[in-house]
Amino acid sequence: MVTSFGIVMAMCFAIGFACDKGYTVQSGDTCWAIWTNNGMSEQQFYDLNPGINCNDLQIGQVVCISGSSGGGGGGNPLSQPFSGHFTYYTDSGYGACGTQIDASSQMLVAVAYGYWTSPNPNNDPLCGQCLKVTYNGKCITVPIKDKCPSCANDHMDLSLPAFRQLADPNIGNVYGATFQFVSC
Repeated sequence: MVTSFGIVMAMCFAIGFACDKGYTVQSGDTCWAIWTNNGMSEQQFYDLNPGINCNDLQIGQVVCISGSSGGGGGGNPLSQPFSGHFTYYTDSGYGACGTQIDASSQMLVAVAYGYWTSPNPNNDPLCGQCLKVTYNGKCITVPIKDKCPSCANDHMDLSLPAFRQLADPNIGNVYGATFQFVSC
């Protein structure tokens, strides 16, 4: 199944890497099957997915099947990595992007209010983008669906399932993360 990274978790790629097309791992998939079915060489697959563990593919994991090195960012200052901390929330209802959310069960992020630029958040350029979060050797990419009105620019509010991918919820407020705005 080919996807556009807007769904759940994406494999985290090296800074300066541009992934043009992702593939969502299905039951029974192997790295060999993915690269073969997508007309790739083994080397191309590993170059596009640095650090991938082919012995531990997860259903729903997104791997890159088309991309290039040295791309990414496009000169957008928001595409530069920055440090900060994250918490979690469990609200449900309509998020700032105008869609139904459930932060107790969906992978998503509420981005600090300082990054929102449109008077109507439903039309903000952040909607439809993702945030890559790296912490303690783990990395997730989650869709931006909401705004955190109490968060400073170095603070992001992850949904509970997203937080659990990176740390124990009992910690509550996790410092030492790296964030990067990326395309979904």
